[in-house]
Formats: sequence, structure tokens, C-alpha cells
Amino acid sequence: MVNIHKIFADNKFDKSYASKSRKQRIEFFLKLISKFEKPVRILDIGGTENFWKDSLIVNNNDYHVTLLNLKQQKITFHNFESIKGNTLDLENLKKNNYDIVFSNSVIEHLFNFENQKKMAGEIMKVSKNYFIQTPNY
Repeated sequence: MVNIHKIFADNKFDKSYASKSRKQRIEFFLKLISKFEKPVRILDIGGTENFWKDSLIVNNNDYHVTLLNLKQQKITFHNFESIKGNTLDLENLKKNNYDIVFSNSVIEHLFNFENQKKMAGEIMKVSKNYFIQTPNY
């Protein structure tokens, strides 16, 4: 019997559509930031180390990734850090402290359009560049 979830949506299965899409998204993102001055400071809103684990960013001193989540995450990669925070209020972060803000499938979980606009406004306070991905419904 074919496991449809595994084929399409299981990020832990390398051959799934979701895993292939994730790899393509990271490759596209890396190409976009390839001209940035090193080290590239990335704020990943709602991110995890697991998302980046197969990328060239991991343990690479050309990149520093800050994961921002409602709860602090366990960190194992030397160029990653985790901070507790809320994307709707980034006042504790320095203005333009990041070269780019990255967010993978977070904005659609903010319950309403007002919160989505607020997230966008907060992101623009901490960086001039941003890469916000959301599913295409």
C-alpha cells in the first residue's frame, strides 16, 4: 500500500515532494544571498535547525542564523543561535541587525490579515531584505 503522506508531505523522507521542494527553496535562497557580504546574518522566524540540516549553511562561518520562536530551541550547530520571541513584536531586536529575514510557512498561521500585516511591518524594522514563503492555496 502506498503511503500518500510519506510521498507528498513527509519532510523526513528524502524523496517526498515536501523534501524536494524544501531543498529547491534553500538552493534558491542561497543563490539570492550569494552576493551578500560575509558573514551573512539571517533571522529565521519560526525556524528550526532541522530545516537547514542538509544545507551549506550548517557549521559554515559565512553564515550566522538566529532562530526566533515562541520557545527557545536546542542548538547543535556552532553558527546558529536561538532566541525566544514573537514575530508580532520584534522591538527587542536591533534595527537592521540582520542582512535578511527568512520565514518558511509561518505567516499563514497568524490567524488574521491584521497579524500578517503586523508581522510584515516588524520584519521590515529588523532588515531591508526578507524571504517569506507561504503555501499557495
